[in-house]
Amino acid sequence: MTTIKLTEVCDKACGMLRGAYAKHVVTGQQRWSGADLRGKAARYGSTYARQRRKAKKALKAAGGVVVAVEHGRLRTGVALCVDDYGNQIYMTADSLVRPLTRAQCRSITDQWGRVRG
Repeated sequence: MTTIKLTEVCDKACGMLRGAYAKHVVTGQQRWSGADLRGKAARYGSTYARQRRKAKKALKAAGGVVVAVEHGRLRTGVALCVDDYGNQIYMTADSLVRPLTRAQCRSITDQWGRVRG
């Protein structure tokens, strides 16, 4: 169910965007940081940064968020639930993501009761 919600949010956000790069950022084919830009594209970084800002606005309007996961990598995600400590839990294309303060969180269980993460 949550991956369906993530797919719906991504589709809705992509529907609001015109550029292919911005759509690829939302769907995860390009990085949110722009670190994968090479050659001529890297020299036009400000144009790509503007597209990433538009993609972030469209994603937020569609109900999604940009989540920082391990090693500070940014991923597209949707809010899933709140843990016992009031921290938001997010669903990304790869996994469930806890807040960066992992010491405050208990184990996350999926819908079948298995412990995740």
